[in-house]
Amino acid sequence: MVRDFEKLSAILNAAEAQYPTHPLPLAYVGILNNRKRPRFNFDHLTRRLAQADIRPDVAMVTYDIAGPQGGPSARV
Repeated sequence: MVRDFEKLSAILNAAEAQYPTHPLPLAYVGILNNRKRPRFNFDHLTRRLAQADIRPDVAMVTYDIAGPQGGPSARV
């Protein structure tokens, strides 16, 4: 999944270089976890993303059925 964030970051970098006067679109990577077991480790993914070269304006949006709220949330 880290590659998806890296790809989106690269696309935004290219758009910014090609069209420097235009605003960039909002960028989200959506992650759907609709299984309670095995549980997806969002904390591990967040740590891996912190070590990768990801633009700060690429956001993670999640839906975790096994989470404490059992629904959608935004993670940065």
